[in-house]
Amino acid sequence: GVIEDFSIRYWGRTRKQVKIIQHIIKTYNIQVLHIMYAEPNALWAYFKKRLSIPIVLTTRGTDVLKTIPRFFEEKTILNRIVVFFYKQAFRKIDALTSTSLRQKESVERLCGQLPLYTEIIRTGVDIDKILSDTTAYRLKILSDKKYILFPRAMRPLYNHELALEAIKMLPKEILDEYLFVFVDKGSSDKAYLQKIQGL
Repeated sequence: GVIEDFSIRYWGRTRKQVKIIQHIIKTYNIQVLHIMYAEPNALWAYFKKRLSIPIVLTTRGTDVLKTIPRFFEEKTILNRIVVFFYKQAFRKIDALTSTSLRQKESVERLCGQLPLYTEIIRTGVDIDKILSDTTAYRLKILSDKKYILFPRAMRPLYNHELALEAIKMLPKEILDEYLFVFVDKGSSDKAYLQKIQGL
């Protein structure tokens, strides 16, 4: 919670944040910086020379498939600057892990090359944990039905409309047996929240 997002508009703040990252690296003798989500955090790799340690980037999906490509599509002056920084940052990364082949291909398309080390690490589930007793983890839902949780934040980026369309296609027996739970806590887009609630 210490580091504020990389910002081109607030370049002075960004430079201060780099100093904080350098201080943390030095204080705790950090050997590798692992960036867990590309947008906007991959941009810190732009400062690799100053940070002076290897950088690993993990992409998750929306970051390199939707959000970052939008900067490349919209030709405003600010977006052209952002694109320049993303290209530079991606080229300085030492290793890339992605959760799908499409993400890996998207990074290559965006910056024209891939880091020397790339790996696809699928986002999996712990089947044994799911099959074990999960009573302690149950949500407090005022219903005896089994439920299916949609944990994505309530933002247009995550297309909850598609999930609702898919639910409508399920057989009646499943619709009667399960409750479908969406998370809306902390949604900043009230209009989108109301739209989804309406659907």
